[in-house]
Amino acid sequence: MTNYKTDVNEYMGHIQEQLVVLKKTKGRVGISDLEEIVINFACFEILEMRRNGVEDRFIEFNIINTITKAASQLVPQYDDSHADIAKMQIPMNCDWEGMWEHLRKYYLNNFNTSI
Repeated sequence: MTNYKTDVNEYMGHIQEQLVVLKKTKGRVGISDLEEIVINFACFEILEMRRNGVEDRFIEFNIINTITKAASQLVPQYDDSHADIAKMQIPMNCDWEGMWEHLRKYYLNNFNTSI
């Protein structure tokens, strides 16, 4: 999934896929689901990049900006206030020691996907 590129359309596709899966399992999705997808997806992309030996704050910043932009283009209710919160939370979450384990559980429980 990680290629260190920041393609809005590619990220929109991933977000949309995750929203569709959640809607099938939960029956409906709201803005809080999208907020969670954005934060966890960005953290996954960044942590995966770091696990591959690339630690570059500029690339991480671009990943965060592109994913939040993709979310706002996909769901207009995901506005600047949502993006601003994500932009603060994502770097903190990525620096949290337990984040990979959280992501592992999140993707398994919500998307039946092992990471």
